[in-house]
Amino acid sequence: MVVFDGSFRMSSVVMISSVEMMDRLEAIAVSSGETPVPLPELGLLAASLGYEFEDFTDTSGPVGEWIATQRAEQELGGLPRSLKDFIADPQSRSYLELAQRLSEISTEKLRALAKALTDLLD
Repeated sequence: MVVFDGSFRMSSVVMISSVEMMDRLEAIAVSSGETPVPLPELGLLAASLGYEFEDFTDTSGPVGEWIATQRAEQELGGLPRSLKDFIADPQSRSYLELAQRLSEISTEKLRALAKALTDLLD
């Protein structure tokens, strides 16, 4: 219960409830998609709820493609210079495609292939 005692306490209470109302209206606008959430705030909100920022990022379409490209460039940036040069060399493409195909094969099948090659060379 608010009692007006001649000071500005009552207007402060009204101001607080106006701010709370604005927070609620903003929350509704954000949750309905009418208002975008800045990325730094989204990261903080996600962390406070126990989620990773990546849980809220698009994985398909133009935005997903852009995010994937950014991640790939970041990963490539950390590679040694010699490996970057190898990847950038057009003549290395067949080796890279082979490595990609080999990475999709199960460990069991790779062991069998290695054994077959060893037997063939012996």
